[in-house]
Amino acid sequence: VNESGIIDTTEGVTKAIKGQITGTVKYHRNVKGDNVLSRDLVVWLPPNYIEEERSYPVVYMQDGQNIFDPATSSYGTDWAIDETCDSLIKAGKIPAVIVVGIYNTNDRNEEYHPGKKGENYMRYVVETIKPLIDSHYRTKHDRENTIVGGSSSGGTFAFMMAWEYPDVF
Repeated sequence: VNESGIIDTTEGVTKAIKGQITGTVKYHRNVKGDNVLSRDLVVWLPPNYIEEERSYPVVYMQDGQNIFDPATSSYGTDWAIDETCDSLIKAGKIPAVIVVGIYNTNDRNEEYHPGKKGENYMRYVVETIKPLIDSHYRTKHDRENTIVGGSSSGGTFAFMMAWEYPDVF
């Protein structure tokens, strides 16, 4: 790892991957919780967040290291959630939202599936992460403005979280 990003050796080719984030992000490092491994959060703020004094809906996404920055993404290509949200918000296609990326850990496979670690992870998101975000940012706290998402197992588990916590998501 160096200042220009990470080194990717996919398919025997070595290349530097530079980070690229559209907009403003804030990091919360090593967020601790009960019965889960600590992890980082990355929070993307919508255009004009600093200038406008209003509250915003929040999207919570699993595998947060993959959603904004190729330098932190597992495969050197991010999901471009920042560019997509920025473009759609500016075009008036979606309301301005805050996006919270919840990094995964070595327990990802167990946390994103039914079982004790999955239950602990759901509680961690609902009882630790959501209150942290609500206390640090201007959020709309109600379930109609609280969305959970992800990809692959993270997407399936997002559905499970909405199923288990319909009063939150």
